[in-house]
Amino acid sequence: HGKSSQTIKSVIGLSGPYHFIPRDEDLMDMFGPPSAYPQMQVGTFVNPDMPALYMLWGAKDEVVAKINIDNVQRAAREKGASDRIHVKTYDDLDHAGTIKAFTWVFEHNSNVVADVMDILAREY
Repeated sequence: HGKSSQTIKSVIGLSGPYHFIPRDEDLMDMFGPPSAYPQMQVGTFVNPDMPALYMLWGAKDEVVAKINIDNVQRAAREKGASDRIHVKTYDDLDHAGTIKAFTWVFEHNSNVVADVMDILAREY
C-alpha cells in the first residue's frame, strides 16, 4: 500500500497519561480488566516505523506523573524506536498548563505554543 498525503507524520501530546496502570477503582472499571491495559498504553505500539511522538509535559503536573513518559521511553528503547520519541518538560507548568498556553486567558509566558509551531514546521 502506498502512503497518501493523509499519513500521520507526527503526534504531539500535551500532559498525556501515555502509559500507566490504573490504580483507582473507577479507572480500573473504565479501562476494563487488567488484560486490556496494554491496549491503552502507548508503549505497546511504539516501533521504529511509527510517526514521531512529541510528549510535552509540565514538571509541576500532579495529575499525570512523569512515569508515563519514562515508560514510553523505556518501551521505545527496548523496541529500537528511541529516535521516534521526543520529550519536552516545562519546569514551571502544571497539568493544565500545556493546554492553557493556547488560550488568551493564560497569563503565564510559556514556550509551549512556539515549541508546537516549531514541531509542526519541522514535520510538515
